[in-house]
Amino acid sequence: MSEHAATRPGEQSAFAAGATEDGGIAVIGMGCRLPGGVDSPASLWQLLVDRRDTIGEPPPGRWVAEEYLDPTLAARGWSVPRQAGYLADIAGFDADFFGVSRREADVLDPQHRLLEVAWEAFDHAGLPAQRLADTPTGVFIGLNSSDYAERFVGLPEELEGSLLVNGPCVASGRIAYLLGLNGPCMTVDTACSSSLVDVHLACRSLAGGECDVAIAGGVAMMLSPRASKSMVRMNMLSPTSRCHAFDAAADGFGRGEGAGLVVLKRLADARRDGDRVLAVIRGTAVNQDGRTDGLSVPSEPAQYAVAQAALSRAGVDPADVGLVEAHGTGTPVGDPIEFKALSRAYGAGTQRCALGSVKTNLGHLEPVSGVTSLIKTVLCLQHAQIPANLHFHEWNPAIADVPSRFFVPTALVDWPVRAPARVAAVSSFGFSGTNAHAVVAQAPQAAADEQATGIVSGPGGPDVVLVPAGSAEVLPAAATRLADWLAAGADPATRADPAAGADPAIGAVRDVAYTLARRRSTGRGRLGVVASSREELVAGLRAFAAGRPAPNVVTGTAIASAPRDTVWVFSGQGSQWPGMGRDLLVVEPAFAATIAEVDPLIRAETGFSVLAALRAGEELVGCDRIQPVLFAMQLGLAALWRAHGVRPAAVIGHSMGEVAAAVVAGALSVADGARVICRRSRLLTRIAGTGAMATVELDRQTVEADLAESGADREVSVAVLAAPGSTVVAGAADRIGELLAHWTARGIPAHPVAVDVASHSPQVDPLLDELATQLAGLSPRRPEIGFYSTVGDSPRTPPAFDAAYWSANLRRTVRFTDALAAAAADGHRVFVEISPNPVVTRSIADSLAGGSRTPVVLPTLRRDGDGRAQFRISLAAAHCAGVPVDWAVLYPGGTLVDVPPLVLDRRRHWIDAPLPGPCTSAVPGHRAAPAGRGTGSSAADVPPLPGPHTEVPGGALRHLWRSDVGTAAVPWLADHRVHGRVVLPGAAYCAFAL
Repeated sequence: MSEHAATRPGEQSAFAAGATEDGGIAVIGMGCRLPGGVDSPASLWQLLVDRRDTIGEPPPGRWVAEEYLDPTLAARGWSVPRQAGYLADIAGFDADFFGVSRREADVLDPQHRLLEVAWEAFDHAGLPAQRLADTPTGVFIGLNSSDYAERFVGLPEELEGSLLVNGPCVASGRIAYLLGLNGPCMTVDTACSSSLVDVHLACRSLAGGECDVAIAGGVAMMLSPRASKSMVRMNMLSPTSRCHAFDAAADGFGRGEGAGLVVLKRLADARRDGDRVLAVIRGTAVNQDGRTDGLSVPSEPAQYAVAQAALSRAGVDPADVGLVEAHGTGTPVGDPIEFKALSRAYGAGTQRCALGSVKTNLGHLEPVSGVTSLIKTVLCLQHAQIPANLHFHEWNPAIADVPSRFFVPTALVDWPVRAPARVAAVSSFGFSGTNAHAVVAQAPQAAADEQATGIVSGPGGPDVVLVPAGSAEVLPAAATRLADWLAAGADPATRADPAAGADPAIGAVRDVAYTLARRRSTGRGRLGVVASSREELVAGLRAFAAGRPAPNVVTGTAIASAPRDTVWVFSGQGSQWPGMGRDLLVVEPAFAATIAEVDPLIRAETGFSVLAALRAGEELVGCDRIQPVLFAMQLGLAALWRAHGVRPAAVIGHSMGEVAAAVVAGALSVADGARVICRRSRLLTRIAGTGAMATVELDRQTVEADLAESGADREVSVAVLAAPGSTVVAGAADRIGELLAHWTARGIPAHPVAVDVASHSPQVDPLLDELATQLAGLSPRRPEIGFYSTVGDSPRTPPAFDAAYWSANLRRTVRFTDALAAAAADGHRVFVEISPNPVVTRSIADSLAGGSRTPVVLPTLRRDGDGRAQFRISLAAAHCAGVPVDWAVLYPGGTLVDVPPLVLDRRRHWIDAPLPGPCTSAVPGHRAAPAGRGTGSSAADVPPLPGPHTEVPGGALRHLWRSDVGTAAVPWLADHRVHGRVVLPGAAYCAFAL
């Protein structure tokens, strides 16, 4: 007998064999919000291992003392227990993340905010909710009552608005609606057995093919002491507010609140899909007490029968069960009845069986109790350990003499039964007589083996760790939580077994990256850290959280249901540097393959090898080498982006960059592109050394006036419209020098450009006819994607891409700002510079500044950086901007690890109205909010027409604006009448559209 277990006399320890079978329903994910700050299965397990008692005083602001007073109870000498298992924050809700208007969120029953836990449960399963839209996914929610509606008495507007949105059916319906789930959806009330009944119904629905995935559980919150007063009258509550399950001190139960959900799937489907199987539900059963000594008095025969039915369906020998997680409320009547029923079902055998009750830690969670017991049981099966029951000292005398192999663990104990597989059971019953039972087994070893053998390492290199959050404002908190979790897993001092090495639940950085990139939802606030080690990752996370910039950390905001496309910008000469692309040739196959394709084409034109030049890391000299190599680099980098799932919606080319842009757009073949760039650059060598270029902080009109006034306009031209108020000029070297001196003397910022060829100036005029002749054999095509020309007067007009166009490309002004403005006007927001070093990123940002949309401008590589790491930083930045990235390229497989749940931006949404009753009206400072106002919004928060904006997630993004339109809400409408009737002005409709 273990020194940590209380056992009955005559118990024996022995070994017995049992049998298991394939099939069943897999538990693949779990989510919970429970007393004691529990917000994940991992934190629940830690609470249980730490033997924490979560019963305590109500959180500040929950109730006021007078609400507990009841004259009738006081006359009898009874009081209402204040202590219970409370959630710290039930008013907080991330309404914006879920597309719920603030006004609706104020009146929304906190129990219906179970939506957050559903999201977390799907994340825990590795099935992001965003990907479940339009799938046959079932929703089964247990809910008993709502105290929140009582707060609306005396607030008719709020009461009317809440009647529909807070109906019990909406607790499940809202989850299905907002996530776009098409399977069975129901809210169940069988009192305290509700959530385990939900699990039973979900298993039946899955087995019957009604759904492919199901989420089941329940929610309960104590928003009023009214129910507690009724329970005191019925002598149900313990004066200690605690559950002494099966103990001699059992005198009633203590209440608790929370939410719990499990994600279920047919085991065969879970194994096929490579899901992580946490446990397998082998059998469930539900029945009813029928007629007993009282409506709320349980039935031993019925509880025995439901256990037998579940065991029969499971095909499990009761002697193989090592844990029965009981209903175990700690009532003088209920405990003996349940114990006798369970002893009949499980008591025979030679090996001991633990009898547990999570209520001793959390209180009685009523409709959530069954699923919480199931979650605890799954954790016990996973860890092969059983935590202690609290408040147990000796058996209840009414059950002490019942023959049984049960023991109550009073400390963490190892699994007590030796059998081929660990098996447990969960018991739950409701005061109205509905009983539920489940038989649960550890995940089959074959499923674990399949997951392990399915792991593919991917291309290697630094990892991209993506951190989601409900909004950008809470990203620092999300970064801190992930950093703390990673640090705790590596620190022996924080683990129960310091000698065990790094916590396997934490996982390698690569598994963390795989989990967050491919198996978790993305969030609106997004953070990316590129790291090669756990230490580097933690350092990057902490730097961001502290507001310190770090080169390997990027951030942004986006909406998953509204992905952003990209415009690829191919810059001109100037981005080259020695060693560029050399490492990518070795580690990035897509890049290397593209360079290998273009190398013979360029070699045939020029006689030199781009591939050899890149491998040598040599410094390039002369535009006849620089431009062909940059062209090849740009095509290779474009291929690299595409290999990772990023494709452009449109392209823009800056000077020579238009050649690569045309190839990427499909307007030129790679061979024709090589001809254009090689012949163009070869002709330019004839004028090398005679020209120059300079940039000046003046607009085009002012520059052209200066050129005309100085007489330089015959030798110098406006070459590039780089950005608003910034112009590049090109022409004869001596004239450019004079202009630089002139502008500098006037205090105007002006700088030379490091080139010795004056493209886009009169100096190239002698080359144009020959260039047109050399390019006469081109075979251009219509571009397959958008092409914003920097040559023509209209950026959107598709050019011919013929010899004449490429001659114009060399001579005419590069209208870069016009092309950018057209792209921005067409709704493009994300611009990616395709070059080995950013040279036009600043110009892009300056050109698009001041618009209605803040642009996102991303580089591809940076000078002298590690190519693979730099590119992955850019990939992460694209993801943070909302650009879809195919993370399966980097992470084709991996191990799903329990990273911390999504950090939501939970704001207070609450109706501060007094609860009805004789004592509340006199409470100082406790008054109702004005009609139509909750604490989540105020009149100052509400914008004018068309009203507050809400983005509704799930499937295609939808936008909603809500506002009252009438003379009472908008008095100025009374001034606009047609034939004596108030009419909404046409200008208002135009304003709505804009």
